[in-house]
Amino acid sequence: MEEKVLDNLRNAVIGGKPRLAVQETEQAIRDGYPKEQILNEGLLPAMHEISREFKKDEPDLAHTLSCAKAMKNSLNLLQANLEEETFPSKGLVIIGTCGGDLHDIGKNVVAVMFEGIGAHILDLGVDVSSERFVKNVREHPEVRVVCISCLLTTSFREMERTVQNLRKERKRSGLDFIIMVGGAPVTQEIADKMGADIYTENAAKAAEAALPYL
Repeated sequence: MEEKVLDNLRNAVIGGKPRLAVQETEQAIRDGYPKEQILNEGLLPAMHEISREFKKDEPDLAHTLSCAKAMKNSLNLLQANLEEETFPSKGLVIIGTCGGDLHDIGKNVVAVMFEGIGAHILDLGVDVSSERFVKNVREHPEVRVVCISCLLTTSFREMERTVQNLRKERKRSGLDFIIMVGGAPVTQEIADKMGADIYTENAAKAAEAALPYL
């Protein structure tokens, strides 16, 4: 079977072209490609390539969002057209910007990237207190990833408090979720000091790093 359509699909996602990605997904479906092959040889390799590219340059949020939309649209199309197959189930991600921080652009991009790999998203918004994060974890024991965003260094203390309270809740409840942090001023060293499980420097890498836990 001709593999060019999957190459075209990968390139459309990497290029941040949602309409073209949908067209190539439609073509792959018409050509009879199995859903798993479209995912594993078309969409997921595109996500990995985006992550590698972001290691070289400053993250371009607009392009990242376009890439995520391309992947999300393709996944939605797959699910709509292949209902007779069991669509891979991805876990719940709870995401929010930490207390004291009203910025949401970075958080929104990360949320779309997670949706792009098929995760279910519970977006708590901005200025989310530690108590609210913990409350939502208790209300959604199926959660697999809790993602905390921060753009202000003045909110580091609240982010650390949130991480520590989530760790306590995880130990108390026995729930199986990971704690991920990110944002422009956050570094690996800061994340380690806070006690977070995972830190990534951009949205594409966040989705890639979380994928094994979903």
